[in-house]
Amino acid sequence: MNFSFSKSEIKAKLILEECGLNDPTELPMSDIIMGRGAFYEESPLEGKEGEIVSAGSRSIITVNSNITYPTKKRFVAAHELGHHEMHRNIKPMFTDTEEELMSWFKGGPQEVEANEFASEFLTPSELFYKPSPKDPFRLSRFGKLLETPLGVAAGPHTQLAQNIVAAWLCGARYMELKTVQTIDNLNISKPCIDMQDEGYNCEWSQELKIRQSFDQYLDAWILIHVLKHLVHGDDFSEPGTIFNMSVGYDLEGIKKENVQWFLNKMQDAADEIRERREHLKIMYPKISEININPCISDNVTLSTMHGCPPEEIEKIGLYLLREKKLHTTIKLNPTLLEKEQLNQLIGASGFDINIPDSAFEHDLKFQEAVKIIHSLKNAAEIEGLHFGIKLTNTLECINNKEIFPEKEKMMYMSGLPLHPIAIGLAEKLQNQFNGKLDISFSGGLDAFNFSDVISCGLYPATVCSDILKPGGYGRLNQYIENLHTEFRQVNSTSLDEFIINKAGKGQEISRAILNNLLKYTVKLNAEKKYTKTTIKSKSIKTAKNLPYPSIPSTAWNNACRAWLMIWPFQASVSV
Repeated sequence: MNFSFSKSEIKAKLILEECGLNDPTELPMSDIIMGRGAFYEESPLEGKEGEIVSAGSRSIITVNSNITYPTKKRFVAAHELGHHEMHRNIKPMFTDTEEELMSWFKGGPQEVEANEFASEFLTPSELFYKPSPKDPFRLSRFGKLLETPLGVAAGPHTQLAQNIVAAWLCGARYMELKTVQTIDNLNISKPCIDMQDEGYNCEWSQELKIRQSFDQYLDAWILIHVLKHLVHGDDFSEPGTIFNMSVGYDLEGIKKENVQWFLNKMQDAADEIRERREHLKIMYPKISEININPCISDNVTLSTMHGCPPEEIEKIGLYLLREKKLHTTIKLNPTLLEKEQLNQLIGASGFDINIPDSAFEHDLKFQEAVKIIHSLKNAAEIEGLHFGIKLTNTLECINNKEIFPEKEKMMYMSGLPLHPIAIGLAEKLQNQFNGKLDISFSGGLDAFNFSDVISCGLYPATVCSDILKPGGYGRLNQYIENLHTEFRQVNSTSLDEFIINKAGKGQEISRAILNNLLKYTVKLNAEKKYTKTTIKSKSIKTAKNLPYPSIPSTAWNNACRAWLMIWPFQASVSV
């Protein structure tokens, strides 16, 4: 991307460099602010989200303690830091309401600059993916360009427009949208996700109603086109991005009016796009120049409930192909590995995971899956559509986490220990289909195994758990950098060439996929990274009482304020 930076964005880059921060999430904003010569506090504020009072080179930054979301607090704090760095000599006091923070074009130039500063400071543009027509891993899927084989899995990253756009900025191009179902008034247990090296969740579906979900996907689709145009101008013909719908959980529900409305609108949103254009013209007049495809998605993944009967899965797949004319993917469960092999892998991992016998009894069996795959592959060929499978769904296990409500008897594992399981299942299926099965992948993906997964022909590969960790979407940049490095090392100019060169030149692509899967499975068996023994789970908190001053907090704050304004202040950020 050919970015041109404003003076406030350049200022943010300079401050990050002076602080020695590659990733601003390495330190709390309070520490960074103190290190820049300002005092930070959180207090209830009436009618405003943040405030800064300055005197000379000193400032007091106050963030509304009633703000619920930590990420919003960080943005407000960074916004006020922008005022401190750029405007303290212009105006002694700024008060910022939510409207002023969010409505960039309604605020004055100093508010716009503070927002630009905060955006660059919290999400440095160096983390953004810079696509090139020369990228060797570009591919075509469903007849559309996909700029990278990397995406985000259906889940918390694909529920809201801002998350989808943030993932896109950092390199994700295959967006597996969160599953919708006809029952869209759900009461989700909270908390619903526990993320460590392994992840667990106890929620299955969208928290939004179907029409709200459509609005989020529509907004994300339009914003991606606008951002692409902003960077490349007229020099692009398509977004290089695919939105993959996800539906569940039975055929009767999929045939209901609200799900049908969703599927139809996702295939033709011309009216809604026309309406959005009119609203966006004020902020981005050039939107009238952009060719925004009214078809947001013509492809779908079926995500069924654990225990869905085989005949129901096949019926839904045939319906999506024959009746809805959608490129179709079926997401499969890790229990297809069957009880003995799966329990062996879990036992070797050292993770405290207990899979109930019922999971193997009610889930699809391997030979049933093979029969369904053959049936749906044949149906797709007749319809001139694409069919594939997705590995894998989360792994059903007994809830032994205190973080989840007791009423949740089961939880669903993702992340690190799921990786060897998903790869093992991929090898088993590809051996059954002679390396010719289209498999997209998700399960414990990270920057260090991404290239191996791609070399096994498992793409698009999507991630969820890894980017729930500190660094978030900024972690995606390393995935693509590592893939570029691997391509150069084996002198490859395309995905097929990369797979063949990793296996040994002169092989057919299907044989190369099988060889790479075998080698990677052996590598994983010897890899300690995926075992609990390598991970320290003890708390890093000290048991000691910290020596806070024995004076009331209000007096302490006032004393600090007075000291800050009167005495020379010097601090350094240690990283």
